[in-house]
Amino acid sequence: MINFFGMDKKNLTPDVDFKVVVGMMITLIFVAAITLFTIQQPSQRIYNPPQVPNPSPLGYTISLVMFIVPAAGIKWWFIRNPEYKVEKRAYWITIGILAPLGFLLDAIFGNSFFTFENKAATMGIDLLGYKFGQGWVWSIPIEEFIFYFTGFLMILLVYVWGDMFWFGAYNVDDYKANVQDLKKILSFHLPLLIFSLAMIAAAILFKNFFAPAPYREGFPGYFVFLITLAVSPTIFLFRAAKPFVNWRAFSFSLFMLLFLSLLWEGTLGVPYAWWGYRPQQMVGIVMLPMANLPIEAVAVWFVTTWTTIIFYEVIKIFLYMNRSLKDAFLGSGSSSDR
Repeated sequence: MINFFGMDKKNLTPDVDFKVVVGMMITLIFVAAITLFTIQQPSQRIYNPPQVPNPSPLGYTISLVMFIVPAAGIKWWFIRNPEYKVEKRAYWITIGILAPLGFLLDAIFGNSFFTFENKAATMGIDLLGYKFGQGWVWSIPIEEFIFYFTGFLMILLVYVWGDMFWFGAYNVDDYKANVQDLKKILSFHLPLLIFSLAMIAAAILFKNFFAPAPYREGFPGYFVFLITLAVSPTIFLFRAAKPFVNWRAFSFSLFMLLFLSLLWEGTLGVPYAWWGYRPQQMVGIVMLPMANLPIEAVAVWFVTTWTTIIFYEVIKIFLYMNRSLKDAFLGSGSSSDR
């Protein structure tokens, strides 16, 4: 598999590139086939009585290979390259911050935004989740937490691989030298704030005046949640991170996640009730050919990719700066070796 995922950007040749493309194709076909083989009934039969009992045994559990297998392959490449010491530290710090935060937010808000009706598609192990009015109950499948954890891994590993190898010609040549010109990391970015507020206002407006009847009630809580907790923190980080993000690698990571997400959710997760979306918490923009998949199912990967990569680059900037935490983030003017 190491030939599929490459060695380093010095080894870029048409032969290696071809092997990488073949490896990517094989990986995607492999994980898609394993997931689809769990399905025993076509999805359209689920919506028409009589309902098919257990149409996808352990479907949700086994489908996690769509994240786990590609992430494992790229992780092998990452570990085998000893020169990426700072990148590895930044990777682990990013995952160490975002994954526990994602678990906590899923535990608190998961029951408010989602439903998990098809328990036969899981291992039957539920973890604590908060239900407003009921408190903490054992209600969220463990697969949901694995899903988000491996999602963070997949996003970041695909980006790192793209940045250091597949799109390595477009990354910052001398990262350490370039970060020394940065006075401080924290810097307010007004356009991003305006964009965030505009998106929230548009979501509220659409839900109240234009959404179809099943979605008219309630508040677009999931969309507001995504913008507020995923995009807003980067308002103070984006200006510093922007010159250092490999935007080609960013787009590759985003589109890879979108492809897997639409396959996963639109044809499997939602039609087979592995998870569902509460209409009262959604904006009301849905994709009819994909089992009424709400726009939030796509938006979550935009904002998660955005936040994960911005956080990773900011942490990498800090590590390369070799300054104190205060000086790096606030520009106090007093640098010190760590």
